Amino acid sequence: MNNTLYKNWRYIILLNLALVALVGVLMRYKIVAPLPELAQHNLMHGHSFFAFGAWASMAIFYQIITYFKLTIPYINRWFTWYYFGLLVCLIALVLFGYSPISLLSIVHAEIPLFALVFLLFKSIANIQLLPKIALKAGLIYLIVAQLGFLFLSYRMVYPVGGQQIYLSTLYFYLHFSYNGWFFFGIFSLVLGLIDRKNEGTKKEKSVLRAIWVMAISAAPAYLLSLLWLKIGLIYRTIAGLSAFLQLFAFLFIALSIFKTIKKNIHLKVTKVLWLFSLMALSIKLLLQTFSVFPLFETIAFAHRAIIIGYIHLVLLGFVTLFLIGNFIQIKHWVVTTTKARIALGIVVVGILLNELFLFLQGLSALTLKSFSAANFYLFCIALSILIGLFAFYVQQLKDKIRP
Repeated sequence: MNNTLYKNWRYIILLNLALVALVGVLMRYKIVAPLPELAQHNLMHGHSFFAFGAWASMAIFYQIITYFKLTIPYINRWFTWYYFGLLVCLIALVLFGYSPISLLSIVHAEIPLFALVFLLFKSIANIQLLPKIALKAGLIYLIVAQLGFLFLSYRMVYPVGGQQIYLSTLYFYLHFSYNGWFFFGIFSLVLGLIDRKNEGTKKEKSVLRAIWVMAISAAPAYLLSLLWLKIGLIYRTIAGLSAFLQLFAFLFIALSIFKTIKKNIHLKVTKVLWLFSLMALSIKLLLQTFSVFPLFETIAFAHRAIIIGYIHLVLLGFVTLFLIGNFIQIKHWVVTTTKARIALGIVVVGILLNELFLFLQGLSALTLKSFSAANFYLFCIALSILIGLFAFYVQQLKDKIRP
């Protein structure tokens, strides 16, 4: 029985990111040119599902298990089951959209995911207190998010309720994935960098309190996603307090552990990637806080490009750049060759340009000015990210077989 993850998962996870980019390119291509064989909505559902599962979740699971040296019974079997479940779901969603076949495949993929969460809970007893608390919060929110996703999937196949129920459930899934699982899963990795000599100190206790504030306030912060429903003053006040608590707690934690993180990160490429990731997270928290005010609330929900830009700000800007940087930091991906550095540079520049043009597209819609060329530029950017990722993937495989 092998209780540690196989090394090849690091290359499969990178390939998954490239496959996510491939479906994204197909989506962007359909906007600028006809592609009647594939439905845009089906591509969108497959794209988001695979990005959340096969890229972000598998990468966070992998890094947590390897970084904290966790031993989990039959871990590779569970990972394999989960991965092939995700592949089947991707194919089913792209070809059939949400259908009974897709729903069945989604339920099949959720079984190993819930098992992984249970096994992780059992295996983290001996890790440091700070990352343990953050990881437990992330795993709890992962279960909450997945329960929301299961209801959303059922609702897509067998419609119940109106558009408000659909959007509320969708934002529920997104909120507890982004602000719950992804944030606290990644945060546990960052907190793992804090030296053990700080255990039991006043500094650790202060950071621990801030983590609890963020973990608890993440739940009522879901109300921020419901501001478009014109919720009452009491709920708006709770949403606003949650947003401000999360912002201030995050700033306190960031200032408290910044020097420790800086001391433990030696690779320049990781420092750059984490800097961009931190900037994306900071912008996200500021936008989240500003959305409490009616003017910014109207802007936040006014145009599809703004919503997509916000989603990509988190998934690409914060999550993806951090995870890539951490894979390099723990030396599971390498950038020792010029080709690898160029490929990674193309990916990073593409992510930054993607955010820029989504912002410009949303701004043009708000000001009622035409920016018809934006979709073509976004297609070119998506294609460049795909090329960069596949080139980076090839370089990792070459490094694997290099004597």
